[in-house]
Amino acid sequence: MNYELGNVDPHFSLLLLIQEIGISCALHLNTLLAC
Repeated sequence: MNYELGNVDPHFSLLLLIQEIGISCALHLNTLLAC
């Protein structure tokens, strides 16, 4: 899998980053609430 990172839209990668952070935050909050 040889993807060229230069072709990736910066806004798209930023959205992916925000989505990953949001998911990890949601999981963290769920574990806190479960305690």
